[in-house]
Amino acid sequence: MTALLKTVGYGFLIIILSPFIVLGLAIFAVYAIIVYLFLEVSSLLLFFTGKSFKNDDMETIKLKEIMKKEEIYRQNMMSQPINPVPQYGNNFPPQNNNYYPPQGANNNYQQQNQENLNQSSLFDETKKDGDKNE
Repeated sequence: MTALLKTVGYGFLIIILSPFIVLGLAIFAVYAIIVYLFLEVSSLLLFFTGKSFKNDDMETIKLKEIMKKEEIYRQNMMSQPINPVPQYGNNFPPQNNNYYPPQGANNNYQQQNQENLNQSSLFDETKKDGDKNE
């Protein structure tokens, strides 16, 4: 009999406490949604402003220093004038137009290639496509 009373009492306890359990779960769900929306909006704002939600690690800090140095270097290079083209007026600098092809082996090679082409049967106009001889 005591087992029956314990089971019935346990059932009544569940029935009485179930609305509070559901209320607790609903409050937790609302809290989780609010926290999610807050973190999502804040992380988007931080992302588009170029900041980080967490503290930067050592590699990121070094990378940012390198990027700052590179930006400063580029600004300094852009501010310096490029060497202008020298203005000669009517006095142009002397030009070296004396180019001669090399003598010797290169010319012999070209002559040999021309002789080989002349001796080749591919360029023999006396043969026709229908000739099977040779």
